Amino acid sequence: MDLINKRNKEKVLKACIQILVDDDNAENVELCELWFKVLETVVGLLDSKFVAENATKLVKDMPSLKHPFPKRKRGNRLIFIIAKNTGEDGI
Repeated sequence: MDLINKRNKEKVLKACIQILVDDDNAENVELCELWFKVLETVVGLLDSKFVAENATKLVKDMPSLKHPFPKRKRGNRLIFIIAKNTGEDGI
């Protein structure tokens, strides 16, 4: 319905990434699942440059082998959500 302005969408994206990247929240599966849904909704509504600077940059290191498996798994999910919802420009 496009009732939320661009600035608030950007704030929501930043909040999603902050919550989902934080290891302290990783144990709360219900919280993470809900924020993954919010991320899927909002990431496709923003321009790819903003997403690259504020989401992809923070997430790109998470799937690295130097991190424990749960963090890598969360990182992969974040990257694929971003890629799926930003389209070819985002990739």
